[in-house]
Amino acid sequence: MMFNQAQDMNYPGPSGKVVKYADLEAADGSLYPGISAGENALRLGFIRKVYGILTAQLMLTTAVAGFVMFTPGFKETLASIPGLLTITSLLPLIGMIPLYCYRNSHPLNLVFLGVWTLCLSTTVGMICTQYSGLIVFQALLITAVVTSALTIYTFVGVKKGQDYGYLGPMLFAGLCSLIVWGFLQMFFPASEGTRFVYALIGAAIFSMYIVYDTNELIKRYSVDEYVWATVGLYLDIINLFIKMLEILSYLQNVSSRFVPFAARFGFPREAWRPSVHVVECQVELPYEPQPRAAPMLALASVAVFMLAASRVAVSLCRSALRVAALYASLSALADVSFYARSVLSLQLF
Repeated sequence: MMFNQAQDMNYPGPSGKVVKYADLEAADGSLYPGISAGENALRLGFIRKVYGILTAQLMLTTAVAGFVMFTPGFKETLASIPGLLTITSLLPLIGMIPLYCYRNSHPLNLVFLGVWTLCLSTTVGMICTQYSGLIVFQALLITAVVTSALTIYTFVGVKKGQDYGYLGPMLFAGLCSLIVWGFLQMFFPASEGTRFVYALIGAAIFSMYIVYDTNELIKRYSVDEYVWATVGLYLDIINLFIKMLEILSYLQNVSSRFVPFAARFGFPREAWRPSVHVVECQVELPYEPQPRAAPMLALASVAVFMLAASRVAVSLCRSALRVAALYASLSALADVSFYARSVLSLQLF
């Protein structure tokens, strides 16, 4: 009671102007203006927990992806077992169901999060094998820099009173466009330039999603939803990394074509020695992506996504979802944007 009364007290400022206690607190280490000292301490602990789990996820993903990339014959072994590659790609989608249902149940939420991260990390490693090690390292470095910069930018903006929650509807619309665009590419293969534009737009959307989810982390998530908050940021970073792979691969392919073109006009070939070396590496790792999954898997994923996108269907089934395990599993699709981001991260199309 005394704590609440202290928040309502006013104090004389340096020029005689009355200053509220909340304003003094906001200028002294608070996450955003108007937050109480108790709430600020809780949010700080919640944020530290989320970023601690996120760091562990990214370290696990890096280790698993590195193992898949640099272990001789691992990819061929997976491809030689009928249906294993499809099942591996499908597991992260299935894993979203129990992860959502038990997101607030400790310690089951952490167990499901670890299994889900391991499954998705294997898929990310399979995607990385389609690119050279240099491109993967560059994409990893760029993703780390962009994520750190956007996170700092969001924290500073929120501390000054900014609210980036308005980005949610626009980003969701952009996410739906990415899904539809990728779905159409299954039937109408796009050119390299079109895929490059697609990757640029995707990188921009997931960069803004990092800002949006960081804003939600600071202001709106309950302190018990640390697992679900971590999943959102993790999917943003993974999708941004994949789009960076596509962008850098296209730029490398364009630079390799420019080398012989420049040589025709008398430019010394030695000046392009680094690019020539990259081209020699590119021979073993062509730009054209290898088959990722069965078309029926992509069709099924898009169908489930479109079903979950119907707010009416979700609201009508919500009571039934809590009765049977099958319907309860569909409640994991209530947050459509999370599911859509997981679909994109699997590179099904």
